[in-house]
Amino acid sequence: MALSKAERTRIKLIEAAVEVMQQQGFTALTLDAVAAQAGVSKGGLLYHFDSKEALLQGMIRYYLEEVEADLQARAAANPEHSPSQTWLQASIDSSFAVSAEENAVNLSLLAAAAVNPDILHPLRDRWREWHLAYESSSKDPALAVIVSLAIDGLWLREMLGFTVLDPAMRESVRERMKALLKDL
Repeated sequence: MALSKAERTRIKLIEAAVEVMQQQGFTALTLDAVAAQAGVSKGGLLYHFDSKEALLQGMIRYYLEEVEADLQARAAANPEHSPSQTWLQASIDSSFAVSAEENAVNLSLLAAAAVNPDILHPLRDRWREWHLAYESSSKDPALAVIVSLAIDGLWLREMLGFTVLDPAMRESVRERMKALLKDL
């Protein structure tokens, strides 16, 4: 489905905001900086996002759509397992594929949430849905939650720069997490 001009512009503005945060951090995220990065007027930006909070909410929604599309594509490539195995496998693969640039944006969004925790409501709701889906579709709900928490823990540690895993251990952890899925 082709995107409308307005939707293409919204995405361009969100991507510009991501670039500002990647290059300069959350504190540099201003409407002026995003407009300049996107090559639009501030008025043009305000037409789509009437405040910095609205832009951040748009970024969260866009992030969720991207994550959801990635998980769906990964799950579709591995349909032979139970729903919880398929989705947790997709989550493992997705989490281990997060780049340093993506972590910088995630960290900036976390910083934004420290200023305004309400912007994370859509993210909290979606995470809750995912966890309930893992739980309800598994023959061992506790193990599904443990694997999910391990995925989230690794993602958070890497985002915060707390990772102490060398590449060989990181891959070993990934394979062990995948092996646990056989019991779901």
